[in-house]
Formats: sequence, structure tokens, C-alpha cells
Amino acid sequence: NRLGPELLPEGKLPKPTEFSASSVETWLHQPLHHAVDLRSDRSAFMAGHLKGAIFAPLAGGKLPLSAGSYLTPEHHLLLVVEDESQVEPAVRQLIRIGLARIAGWVLAEKSHGNTTTTPSRTSELGHLLELHPNAAVLDVRGSSEFATSHVDGAKNIAYTRLAARLGELDRSKLQLVHCGSGLRASMAVSFLESQGFDTILVNGDFSAIPHELLAPRS
Repeated sequence: NRLGPELLPEGKLPKPTEFSASSVETWLHQPLHHAVDLRSDRSAFMAGHLKGAIFAPLAGGKLPLSAGSYLTPEHHLLLVVEDESQVEPAVRQLIRIGLARIAGWVLAEKSHGNTTTTPSRTSELGHLLELHPNAAVLDVRGSSEFATSHVDGAKNIAYTRLAARLGELDRSKLQLVHCGSGLRASMAVSFLESQGFDTILVNGDFSAIPHELLAPRS
């Protein structure tokens, strides 16, 4: 962001308010309103999360990478947290990357009444391709990882570049999304789902993909 983050009122860090479970749904229906889910457990996120939520784990430094890749300064954000102690560090990290419109926060356990389930399959890619022969395989690892080895016929777009390259994906096809371990693919799936794509997370290590599905090495 060449213009830098917005100046804070009185130079103070904003203190988002806690949302009640009943107010979340109405708030999310407003334009440019997004939930940002900070939970560290991607399995819990995939099992159920607020509709359109971006998966951006606070742990491991993934929050600025995920939120910074998929959201803009115009978005208004609701933080989904494991506990209140996550709010302040998340606000600091978001403001540093220019995402300052943080409306509030809600405990993940209180948001369960208003969830949408994202399909998460742990079966091997070969089985998924047998079930969905017309599906597209999307590899969201970096280009150097892709060059080393990749699934034959897969498309490579790094998870941090998806927003800029959405037009390259076929919306009519189911997207089977994988990375090296499942974490980057989980963040990518959350974004793609928020944009209306039909996706399945290939949740596991790249090394588990059968060799016969890999492109021949040149």
C-alpha cells in the first residue's frame, strides 16, 4: 500500500466492540463487510464458520498474509477470535497493512449459530478426481515449489496472488485446492468460497499425492 495506512483518530489504537451472536448476521449482510477468522485450528474452521469468512490464523504470522492478500482498506472487518486476548494483537497487525476498519469481534464459540460449512475432504487427490473427473486442480504453492513437482494438469496460483488472478479460474468447475501441507490451501479455499467458487480442500501433505498423478519431470 504505497499510500500507507490511514491515520488513527487521536493516534490511538481502536478498541473494537464485542458483537452479540444475534447482531452478527445483520452486520455481515452489509456491503464490504467481512469476517476474519483468527482461529489456529484449520479443521475447526473448515467444519463450520461464518459465511464468507476469511481464514487468517493469528498464530504463525498468517494474519497479515491472508487478510492482506484477500481484503482491501475499504472492507469493514469483524474478528472471530478464540478469546479476547487475540483482539489487540490482531488489530495492530491489520492496521500495519492498512486494514483499519475493524468494527468488532465475536468469540468463535458464540458464532456457531450462524455458520456455513465448507466441505473438507481428507481422501487422496486420486480418489477425488475419480469422483469429480471434470474438476480443476488448483495448486496454491509458490512457483518454485510448483516447478520442482506438481500434479499433471494443475494450475498454479500462489495463495497470496489469488485475488489478482481470479479471472483465470473457471467458475463452472469444482476447484480441488492443495498446497504443501493444507494450511495455505485452507486460506485459499476460504477466499474462493467467499467469492462464490465451489471448492474442496485437499487437506494433507503434497508428498501424499500418488506419484502417477504428478507431471513427468522434464
